[in-house]
Amino acid sequence: MKRFTLSLVLTLTLGSLASAQTFSPDSVKNHVTYLASDALAGRGSGTRGNEAAAKYIAEQFKKAGLKPIAPKGYFQPFSFPAGVAQGSKNRLQVSGFGRYAAGQTFEPSPLSTSTAGEVTGELIFVGEGLEYTQDVKGKIAVAFSGGEGGVRKKAIVAREKGAAGLIVASAEDAALRFEEGDGTDAGLPIAIVRKSVVEAWKAKNTPLTATLQTEVRKQSKTSANILGLLEGSDPMLKNEVLVIGAHMDHLGLGGTHSLAESKAPAIHHGADDNASGTAGVLELATYFSKNRPKRSILFMCFSGEELGLLGSAHYVKNPLIAIEKTVAMVNMDMIGRLDNDKLIAVGSGTAPEWNPLLDRLNADAKFSLSRSESGFGSSDQQSFYNAKIPVLFFFTGLHGDYHRPSDTADKINYPGEAKVLALVARAAREIADAPARPGFTQITVVQEQPARFRVSLGSIPAYGYEGEGVQLDGVRPGSPAEKAGMQKGDIIVKFGTRVIKNVQEYTLALGDYKPGDIVEIIIKRGEQTRTVKATLAASSR
Repeated sequence: MKRFTLSLVLTLTLGSLASAQTFSPDSVKNHVTYLASDALAGRGSGTRGNEAAAKYIAEQFKKAGLKPIAPKGYFQPFSFPAGVAQGSKNRLQVSGFGRYAAGQTFEPSPLSTSTAGEVTGELIFVGEGLEYTQDVKGKIAVAFSGGEGGVRKKAIVAREKGAAGLIVASAEDAALRFEEGDGTDAGLPIAIVRKSVVEAWKAKNTPLTATLQTEVRKQSKTSANILGLLEGSDPMLKNEVLVIGAHMDHLGLGGTHSLAESKAPAIHHGADDNASGTAGVLELATYFSKNRPKRSILFMCFSGEELGLLGSAHYVKNPLIAIEKTVAMVNMDMIGRLDNDKLIAVGSGTAPEWNPLLDRLNADAKFSLSRSESGFGSSDQQSFYNAKIPVLFFFTGLHGDYHRPSDTADKINYPGEAKVLALVARAAREIADAPARPGFTQITVVQEQPARFRVSLGSIPAYGYEGEGVQLDGVRPGSPAEKAGMQKGDIIVKFGTRVIKNVQEYTLALGDYKPGDIVEIIIKRGEQTRTVKATLAASSR
């Protein structure tokens, strides 16, 4: 009887310790191959390919025996701004030249004001439209292509100078097509006109008057998070949950976040980013359904991550299990390109238990393990960290196929991903079975503006915000924003001399400053408008 008991204990103990052999590289490959296939066309949020991926994930959750807890089964839908469509009221007429046809000679810019207003004024040629001294107040500025910041920067300058409208010559003299854009409004009518036409106007060398009308319509789309609950085995601890998540969306056919050399539409397969992490969630769901831990596990695949962590932010604001019952969040994003056993654990400082846990597990796994203490970073764990939940984010690193069509399933290191999943499974097991929930540590850092910026304010934009200005989803502890008294929920409406209408304009405004500059910032907080001053810090490189 004693031998049987000891044997049973050993069997259960060994069975609870995942190893690389626990996870089948072939099974991981099957998931990634489907999710990154041409048929799913890059899984862009709000597309049919994204919906097909969501249904596939839900089917896998059902096979694993996960409980649907959303109003729509395994799906938690959310809507998001999805660019603009061209309206019908687009008109351009120039004195001495006549009326031009939209679609051949000109197109409205997607940055045009969403109000279909008509403006008439003298044409003023302003070079590249980035710096000019001409009086354009109430007139229509005409700029040639070139210079930093593209049409958006030219529009900001024109608006600040009081121009009634803006015309930008196309870079190439060819028939134009309407660009989808991102749905942000520069606040004035803007037309893109064929280069040869603008050159003909300028060659006339006489004052010209134009009438310009543009119409673009903001659009919204719907996507969904996919989630399933595995109830824990302990009568008390099962009331708390560990979230294991990954984003399942990618870039679709490209768009503004693509790093491809060609801007022509092409399927961005997203095998590593993030079919690899999604496959990891599915494999862990299957594994834990056969080896139930004491706490419950909520498995989640987020959509909208590539658009600004939209899905995870939506869940945190609309949790299906009370957020205070979430003990930790484990995130997997790009875990499919393990090279020389190099693995990165982000968020290692967000709980006092994490570094000892990683040390203990890696003594067996023997990864070349790098760590980043902060819970901030460009993936979904950040949404949970903002809600003061300890996080761990596993990542095998960037590579040359990142955000390019060449991120394909044949380049995934499937045995390597199986090894990563074994470590993640053991970490999740210890978190879910621990007698006490992990503590939470707020990391005091100023970091993580993209490297192209010299300065950091330490603000965290709420990318799903649809009003004017930039709403903050939080501020980093110890940052210039926090020292200036800025808070979550504040809306930045002016940064220095620049009026801020959206996060893209805020991004451009940051580029005007250097570390140590003191900038005056106007914010809205509820019904109040406040002015604060912040001393900008150097960005983390």
